[in-house]
Amino acid sequence: MKKLLLIAVILGMASCDKDSKPDSAKVHGTVTFKNVSVWKASGSLTKADVDSGVVEVTIFADSVWRSGAPGRFPYGAPFNANNPVVFTRVANDSTYEYEIEVEPGTYSALAVGFRTNRNVAADKKTATLGVYWNMPDSVSHGIFIPAVPPFFPGFNYPAPTPITVKAGDNLQLNFKANFGFVNSWFQ
Repeated sequence: MKKLLLIAVILGMASCDKDSKPDSAKVHGTVTFKNVSVWKASGSLTKADVDSGVVEVTIFADSVWRSGAPGRFPYGAPFNANNPVVFTRVANDSTYEYEIEVEPGTYSALAVGFRTNRNVAADKKTATLGVYWNMPDSVSHGIFIPAVPPFFPGFNYPAPTPITVKAGDNLQLNFKANFGFVNSWFQ
């Protein structure tokens, strides 16, 4: 009887270990914003009016943030975003903590963007305020669109860094963003 009990305990412990092995990963960190004054008070009718949209941290599936004509940006965004985390705006606060649970795999970008509710073209619904690109002290919007002089000055920002996570990972990725980009993007 003791042998059976011991076998049951060992099997139970083995199954607990198997069940407790995580099949997901976490990506978390701090986003530090420049130009927080651009995010205006409710009803101010500016390009970054609180009533006109939300600020989200999003991780994009592999190969979504890619290069090709006419440039480099998230194709289909914001509709292809995985697990967006919506920030609650606190006046004059320039740092925000985020945490996203993801499936193991490779992601083409981690980005924070302003998604407007206003009636604008679908490809301009989101202004990418910043992306993670292995330079946590510098802002990149991850976008490259060639200039069309004299009408459009173009954008030439470093590409986001792809992120690979394994089951059980708890990855801290801090990066900077700039609210001021809404004034360029929503022209």
